[in-house]
Amino acid sequence: MNFLETFLHYTREAESPRSFFTWTGLASISATLRSSVWQEWQYNKLYPNIFVLLIGPPAVGKALPMKLSSKLLKSAGVVKVIEGSASMQAVIKTLGSYEGGAKGASCILYAEELSSFYVEDKKTNDLLTDLSDFHEKWERNLISWNATLKDVCICMLAGSNETLLGDIFDSRAIYGGLLSRTFTVIEKRKFRRDPLVRKNELVDTKDWSALETHIKNLSKIHGEIVFEEDALKEFEHWYNVEWEDFENNPRTRTGIEGRMKTHVKKVAMLLAMCEKDLDKVIKREHIVTSIEMCVGLYKNYQVLSMEAPQTINGINPAAILLRLLQQSRDHELDRVTILRRNLGELTVEVLDNVVLQLTQAELINEVMEGTKILYRLSPEGIALYEQAKKNVNGKVEHE
Repeated sequence: MNFLETFLHYTREAESPRSFFTWTGLASISATLRSSVWQEWQYNKLYPNIFVLLIGPPAVGKALPMKLSSKLLKSAGVVKVIEGSASMQAVIKTLGSYEGGAKGASCILYAEELSSFYVEDKKTNDLLTDLSDFHEKWERNLISWNATLKDVCICMLAGSNETLLGDIFDSRAIYGGLLSRTFTVIEKRKFRRDPLVRKNELVDTKDWSALETHIKNLSKIHGEIVFEEDALKEFEHWYNVEWEDFENNPRTRTGIEGRMKTHVKKVAMLLAMCEKDLDKVIKREHIVTSIEMCVGLYKNYQVLSMEAPQTINGINPAAILLRLLQQSRDHELDRVTILRRNLGELTVEVLDNVVLQLTQAELINEVMEGTKILYRLSPEGIALYEQAKKNVNGKVEHE
């Protein structure tokens, strides 16, 4: 098992939603890597630091994943951990040369309730937005001193509920960039119920030791992370074909559509560094998983910005499914991927009805491949879609 699989196995009997553990595990990897690993851009470098916000009603289980992550990183002793209640300006004092003259401002910020970083400081949203990016040198005139930070690479893992979040995430945070820079994970209920009166005999201490070992080994890694050719092709296809319409015609005003490309690359980097070999290579499976995870969060940005999802937009849902299959490799996609990438346009019920109609019309085929359900365009379906495109293009040209 790799790091993330081990973390999920270790916490398999916990009540907290599984997605909370998944994103907490990635945040732990992110905090350990700091600015030691990067993806080379033509003009810049991309570092894998992330902000993660776990959102759910009280007692749904946000605290446990964060506490385990904090315990893990503290026990490994390779990451600067800042947690508790403090203003962001106090955090900056701790990190910067104003106190202690420490070199480098890499850390992970933990807050079981995000509002704890908003202690009497209206500039918190602006500061967090600014500090979410890597800075070789960061200088600001704050309330009582001139702050200077070097090698800023901050990771944040926080929790909140929609009520409290609404009090602190103002329009500047939602539409000014902080929300789109943050991976927002929303769950409504626990993964399982447990009276928590009996000692759990399933918790494996070997899992914990393996997690500590991986973090310590990871802290020694340095250098550029690269894409395998298949990973590059998978990412380019998603970005140039599947995501093009959402970036050109955004469904929200948060900016997440334009930032999704960066999110997918960052998560792919983290997934690659969960592997035991730590070879700094992003493989196709890392890209596929990253796309599903990141795009799967897209609807949450609509919820938090209180913008109604553009569910169908006047387009027949059958046309949406045909378009997805036409634009995919080999004209096929598995059911899970379709639901995760549909971004609210296809619900489970709508998808089932559409599949029934299109299979009866012999436009698509439903295929079982192992445990996966695949939908594949038939030759008739391909021909129909191409003819529809010609009709639309011909009408546009005529007009």
